[in-house]
Amino acid sequence: MSAGGDLIIAQIPKNSRETIVVQVRTFHGQRFVDIRVFVDIGGGELRPSQKGVAIRPDLVGDVVAALLAAERGQVPAPPQDERVLQ
Repeated sequence: MSAGGDLIIAQIPKNSRETIVVQVRTFHGQRFVDIRVFVDIGGGELRPSQKGVAIRPDLVGDVVAALLAAERGQVPAPPQDERVLQ
C-alpha cells in the first residue's frame, strides 16, 4: 500500500520512462480502480501523469471483457444495460 492507503495492484513497464500503474483508490469516500501512466522523474521515483482513467469497481468486468475482445480483434456483444454510452 502507498502512504495514502491506496492499494497498488500492478506496475507494468510501458517504456523506458513510463509505467502503467493499476491501483485501488478511495476519493471522497468512494472506491475506484485507477489505471494511470506514471513517469520516472529520475532516481526511480515515479510521478502520476494526467494520462489515465478511474473507473467504478462494478465496471471492471466490462472493461476487462472489452480489452480482451480488443486483444483478440473481436467486437463484443452489445451491453445488456445502459451503463455504456451509445
